[in-house]
Amino acid sequence: MGNQEMVSEVAEILSNVLEMDKDNINISEDTKLVGGISEEDIGLSSIDYVEFLVGIEEHFNVAFDFDMRINTISELIDFIRAESGEK
Repeated sequence: MGNQEMVSEVAEILSNVLEMDKDNINISEDTKLVGGISEEDIGLSSIDYVEFLVGIEEHFNVAFDFDMRINTISELIDFIRAESGEK
């Protein structure tokens, strides 16, 4: 699966968590998930972040250690690839 396809799938999961239309979520690999203040940053609350990671776990069949912090979409894609054995 290519990075752009993964970004699209992540956007869909994110749209479900935030209860937004997927077309209104504009993310890229550089998009920050937490603590962001710029337009490109999503700035998820702690609860939204956990719900988002649970959605990612279910969709991609991976398991997170909730003590770790994934800050960007790029870090998330790298984690999914590493956990699923995809290169």
